[in-house]
Amino acid sequence: MSYKEKSAWVMCLALMLGALFYGYAVLGMTAQTAHSPLTGIVVIYVLIIVLISIVGHIIAALVSVDEAEAVADERDKLISVRANSASSHILGLGVITGVLMYLLGGDGDLLFHFALVSLTLSSIAEYALKIYFYRSGV
Repeated sequence: MSYKEKSAWVMCLALMLGALFYGYAVLGMTAQTAHSPLTGIVVIYVLIIVLISIVGHIIAALVSVDEAEAVADERDKLISVRANSASSHILGLGVITGVLMYLLGGDGDLLFHFALVSLTLSSIAEYALKIYFYRSGV
């Protein structure tokens, strides 16, 4: 397994764990607390992703020292472009849906949740597609 694929696994895991925390925290809110500031939840969400990705990338780099500093070749670039292109549709659809919900209901918190969840799902899809493309031999 190449360093780039290990990196995709690390980021996919970090984003999924962050998304699980965020989803659990937001879905556990009551109607009275749903409009309270979410700064604490978002900070913890970001810290989860950052800490897991730092530790995971250090471990991946220690396991494959030579590959970690290698420049991306044509295959790596193609995989990155294809995964990014496909995952961007998720981000666009989620943000447009959030804006439409905002225009219909006027709830800015809902727009924020749609944007953050769309960004997270898009990133998870991007890294999952990278893993798929590396495994399928693109």
